[in-house]
Amino acid sequence: MDGATNALGSGAGIIIISPKGICLEHSYRLGFRASNNEAEYEAFLVRLRAGLEMGARDVEIYSDSRLVINQIQGTFEA
Repeated sequence: MDGATNALGSGAGIIIISPKGICLEHSYRLGFRASNNEAEYEAFLVRLRAGLEMGARDVEIYSDSRLVINQIQGTFEA
């Protein structure tokens, strides 16, 4: 997952890889102005929602945002 913000707007992207190796890529534009960290959180939430909708019981999430991952794991306080 990844999120990004620039002068033209904010967006996020996710890649889902099924247990059988099927790769699904999705990107979307956020409907509101967001900081880079907010865009990263939105990407995380979209990934979780997609997993739930697909019936996933176990999900592994990878991100380049140390802040987001550590806050989710409880290492950092939000």
